[in-house]
Amino acid sequence: RYVLFDGNLTNHQIAAEGFRIKALEFEFEAVKQKVMYDAIISYLNVLRDTKLVELSKKNVSFLRQQLDATISRFDLGELTRTDVAQSKAALEAATSILASREGILYVSSNAFEIAVGIRPVELDAELSLPPLPKHEEDAKSAAVKLNMELKACKMYVIRAQSALEASKAKSWPTLNVSTSLNGGETGSKQDFSNFGFSLMGSLPLYKGGGLESGERRAASDLELSTVNAHIARLTVEQAVVTAWSDYTVSSAVISARTREVEATQLAYE
Repeated sequence: RYVLFDGNLTNHQIAAEGFRIKALEFEFEAVKQKVMYDAIISYLNVLRDTKLVELSKKNVSFLRQQLDATISRFDLGELTRTDVAQSKAALEAATSILASREGILYVSSNAFEIAVGIRPVELDAELSLPPLPKHEEDAKSAAVKLNMELKACKMYVIRAQSALEASKAKSWPTLNVSTSLNGGETGSKQDFSNFGFSLMGSLPLYKGGGLESGERRAASDLELSTVNAHIARLTVEQAVVTAWSDYTVSSAVISARTREVEATQLAYE
């Protein structure tokens, strides 16, 4: 049996499935990117929290030495009990901060193990950013072009268009050609063989509004897919704006704090 004409119904249905598979491939790539992104974030969190714990330990050690010196000066009559109490308070505050940061490091280490699959041991802190877009608009353009979830949404829009065309094609007539060949033996031991050739056509006259309903549903699915793709695009662009702002602010803060350290080092010398 071979279809000679069906208003391209079969072709539209095959195309719709092809676009659906393509969309699923993009979604799979998005999942892989999410896994890599979580691994990168957990890696950086462990590095950050490790540095903060080291700084807190140095601060506690310094304040403990300062407290010992304050007690010695108090014993010599140079300071008051208030000075000793203030030194103790500073030490206890630093100790509490150290305990808090150690807890945060424990959590980030477990998050790293979940994301990567191994414990964070001797992580390389020598990191550098890849080449980044020079302007925010360039970053938006790259995100719209490369974001896998947005690509999947676009594929679903094209799939919905093919599905709409397929629903319209159901109103067209169909024409089929079929052949048959059979043979055997009758009860009287006589051999026989038959060959048949037929050409059949059909035209939908009445489906109780089913065809029109199917077209309206396909049109609604297309509209919904288009809206979802538009929302996905806006979400991606908003994420780029947020990331770009965070990067700009962080760069400015790093630069300012670097100059602060340099100035403090000069004052110390």
